[in-house]
Amino acid sequence: MKFVNNKPTVIFTFHHVSPYKDTLTISPKLFKKTLEYIGNEFNIISQKEFYKYLFKNLNFPQKSALITFDDGYLDNFIYAYPIIKELKIPVTIFLITNMIEKSSKILRKEMEFTSHLEIEKNMKSKYFINLVEAKEMEKSGLITFDSHTKTHYSCNENNLEKIEDELSDSLNFIQKNFPKRFYSLCWPKGKFSEDSKRIAKKVGYSFAFSTIDGPYTKGEDLFSIKRVDISSSKNGSLDYLKRLKKKSKLYSIPFISKIYSDYKYLKRKKW
Repeated sequence: MKFVNNKPTVIFTFHHVSPYKDTLTISPKLFKKTLEYIGNEFNIISQKEFYKYLFKNLNFPQKSALITFDDGYLDNFIYAYPIIKELKIPVTIFLITNMIEKSSKILRKEMEFTSHLEIEKNMKSKYFINLVEAKEMEKSGLITFDSHTKTHYSCNENNLEKIEDELSDSLNFIQKNFPKRFYSLCWPKGKFSEDSKRIAKKVGYSFAFSTIDGPYTKGEDLFSIKRVDISSSKNGSLDYLKRLKKKSKLYSIPFISKIYSDYKYLKRKKW
């Protein structure tokens, strides 16, 4: 690997992988094509390597990328995990820890399909990975689990006591079941505040990921790390791959990536 100062790292975000057509969902076939493309274009690093480059005064590899999943849905285990194993690509999954069924001993092979919107309306553990499935994924050495809060609570609210409870309880679950040297957080729906960032540092997180569109460049805020969401293929596979290639190229060039990311952020703030 060639190392270059201040090269942006592109952190790709997925939600659902399944044959069920819906928002924030891509098919298993398209997911495999996507990982193959990213693997050919980037140096894919693990969460552990990401941490090392952040805190050990090392430069990120040229054109580095990190793969993440939000929420921890069951389809991640049934449909995404076999492809991840086949391609041997490291992935981080951020868990809504209250949704993780702890007593079940079943490794499920099929699932009930429903819309992402319906899952959000009726949060039930049957739609999410259970603890034994998560442990099975972790055994591969490819999957890292971290926090997406306890209940997917919006962390830009004024109830700071509730935010601390959400962050600390979720962290305790991850520490107990997936112990490691460091822990990270993904803000639910990308919502956070200066107060919630302060609380995240206080309870023990090393860094946190946002939904601000763009790559991460070393030296930027560690508690609002940018990512590139590639969760939706609602306009078809060809459009999806076209957008993926466009963003991959734009976000691999430091000067251009900053301009484009700042533009996207300003546009989003006007919504």
